[in-house]
Amino acid sequence: MAAYLGAAFRSKAQVQHDAGTAVDRILARVEEARKSGALAQVNAAYKAYRQAQLARNEAAISYTAHLAHFTRNLVILAAQNANATTPRSV
Repeated sequence: MAAYLGAAFRSKAQVQHDAGTAVDRILARVEEARKSGALAQVNAAYKAYRQAQLARNEAAISYTAHLAHFTRNLVILAAQNANATTPRSV
């Protein structure tokens, strides 16, 4: 069916491997950005959030949880973009 639609067939294992490689690449880039100070916007957003929570006398999530949420959103966005650019023939 894939060939009929003009798409290359990829096994589940191939798709999982490629997805894992993409996630590893994103994690490495986020870590590099964190270490180099390139996450200034993410840090500023967390600081503003934390200060707002403190002003309301409410607990804030940890920076680690905030960064994990940011990274998760990057992975989701990458997956959406990968699906959007997959050629499809009808």
